[in-house]
Amino acid sequence: MKRKFGDIGNTWLFVILAGANLLAFSALLRPWTGARLDLTQYREHSLTSPTRKVLAKLPDRVEIIGLFSSNTHRLLRPLIPRIQDILDMYQAESGGKVVARMEDPTSDKRLSQLYEEFNIRPVPVPLESKYKKEVKSIFFHIVVRMGDQNVKLQMEDLIEVDEVNNELQVRLKDLESILTRAIRKVSTSFVSLDTVFAQAGSPVKITYYKLPGEVVGLPEDKKKEIENAAAKLKEGVDELIGKYKSKVQFEEKEAQKDDELFLVTVEYGSRKVAFPLFTQLQEISRGGVSEKLNAALKRVLPGFSRTLGLVAPAPAFDPMMMQMGRRPPNEFGILDELLGSDYNVKSVDLASGEPPLDVDVLLVVRPEDLSEKAAYAVDQFVMLGGRLVVLVDPGKLDMTALQGNKLMLKRVRSGLEGVLAKWGVAVEDKVLADEKSIPYPLPREIQPGLMVIDEVPYPYFVRVEAPSGHTMLANVAELGFLWPGALTARMAGDKARIQTVLSSSGRSWLVPMDERGSIDVTPGPLKKDAAPATASHAIAVAIEGELESAYLGLASPLEGTGAKEKDPADPDPDDEPNADSSPTADATPAKTAPDGKKDAPRKPRTAARADHSPKTRVVVVADADFVSEVGMKILEGRFPFALRFLMNALEWVQSDDEEIAASGKGLPRPLEDVSTTGKTVLQHAMWLGAWAVLVVLFFVVSLLRRRVK
Repeated sequence: MKRKFGDIGNTWLFVILAGANLLAFSALLRPWTGARLDLTQYREHSLTSPTRKVLAKLPDRVEIIGLFSSNTHRLLRPLIPRIQDILDMYQAESGGKVVARMEDPTSDKRLSQLYEEFNIRPVPVPLESKYKKEVKSIFFHIVVRMGDQNVKLQMEDLIEVDEVNNELQVRLKDLESILTRAIRKVSTSFVSLDTVFAQAGSPVKITYYKLPGEVVGLPEDKKKEIENAAAKLKEGVDELIGKYKSKVQFEEKEAQKDDELFLVTVEYGSRKVAFPLFTQLQEISRGGVSEKLNAALKRVLPGFSRTLGLVAPAPAFDPMMMQMGRRPPNEFGILDELLGSDYNVKSVDLASGEPPLDVDVLLVVRPEDLSEKAAYAVDQFVMLGGRLVVLVDPGKLDMTALQGNKLMLKRVRSGLEGVLAKWGVAVEDKVLADEKSIPYPLPREIQPGLMVIDEVPYPYFVRVEAPSGHTMLANVAELGFLWPGALTARMAGDKARIQTVLSSSGRSWLVPMDERGSIDVTPGPLKKDAAPATASHAIAVAIEGELESAYLGLASPLEGTGAKEKDPADPDPDDEPNADSSPTADATPAKTAPDGKKDAPRKPRTAARADHSPKTRVVVVADADFVSEVGMKILEGRFPFALRFLMNALEWVQSDDEEIAASGKGLPRPLEDVSTTGKTVLQHAMWLGAWAVLVVLFFVVSLLRRRVK
């Protein structure tokens, strides 16, 4: 008997000691984040590699303050421990550069401090207990601060509220992406050229390609103006060299090619951008040289806040709405607001033909009938090292037909067809339809005043399930496109690579426009020709590498007449220029012929431009409606994925590797919700299952004991 009790005691002692050792081992390993093993699909309990890079490059300490009331709403309470875990991860991964703390502001003194310092007020929410209902002001905020810069995240920035089966559901948004954007924003607002150059690991190389000495035909007054502008550039560079010494290198070279003339290149590491000393010979100015140089430095050096140039259609003029004192609706206004959380968004006008040299990335949304100068500005932006994302539409809704309860699409000519075709992308003049689609929410009147919504099959809302194969699709579970077009991709030279990012299913087909340039897409019985040719079609493509200008060998729209000008809508830009057209001048000095006579030098260009780009990236998507106000309403739960795809595309074009800051935390899961009845059944099944397991174990142990006896 004593031996039996001794065995039981030894067993319990072993269990207690083993448990104590496990706890001690866990406590020792807790500071070491590399000891974690995160097996969740979206790595919910780990920070992504881009976030760790942002933390490693912080110039100073960042403070994250979580303000959360302990007596909060019952749906918010389970989120607070999760937020605490994420803040702990940031602090552990930063190596001391991030200090995170949580607090529950209760005293009047602390409330006054928060209001004066951050302009933060508690939010009134209804609280409900077993015995009473009340409305109470609570805190559910996060403040990210570096120096005198701060970003405030309020309740609506942190959570999403949905109603499922008449029950409210609250979930945390992608807190990692939100916090990383906030940290990047305060750190870039805090940063200066002094700070960035102090941390620069390699020198910045600035090169100016000047006019060769033997080129003739340039008026003396213009030569003087060019020399003055070059002197202003040299003055700005000398100032940089005086401050940052060997971290800035400058070189003047004689241009050997047309596309080098009057260009200034700024290179740091693998990143290279350029800007023209002047755009037109008639408009040479010293004034803008310093601004262009500073903008180029901020584009190539890491750590500065990123500027996005947005080219979007202006709201249609509606005189009736103007008479009523109302502004016409802006269908891409929501996009401007959403991009503002990550970028300094700047509206860009391309009409002058000058590329926007002060933006890091250019987003062109549904270009329509762009002028030749505007197309040239887009071309030169890429040739000078800019990164580009284009959302093109084959057609747009005809608002006149909509008033007659018909959905009609009118053809849209972007004006960029020739430019994109030069880079290997052809835009089909047709609308894509797919059997794998999103239903159309069609209203139906049962009786006067009583409307219901029916979801009817609609092939023009194309659905792409579980896209994969490219970094841009990281954590994008599903995408929907509204009246998209199709793209045809081909190789764009030996130095560029083009890849299809998104495609429709193999059961899709193309529907052509009629002779009037329109198509009826009104929901109804599926209209298909007999046995349509179905195949997979590209919806989005990515281009990477060194590209050629669509205006190579042709006069730019900014130059005078006398040379064959490029039509940006020309679908075949590879045609050789007309032999009768006046060639653009080569900046090469006059060469000596075998007989000893010099060839007559040609006149120099009258506008600086680049014919070949450094390594760059371009993304083309054959739809713009998926990120519009209409898209947000129709796609509903799929819209976060649409926005995530666009943000991933913008991140990818600016990156020089395949890794981007994409996290799937907080995204909706494309799974069917379990009903209340189903939850109850599962709950009771788990209870009964646990008791059944215990009963089975009891009988197994009893049977084994009987056999031993």
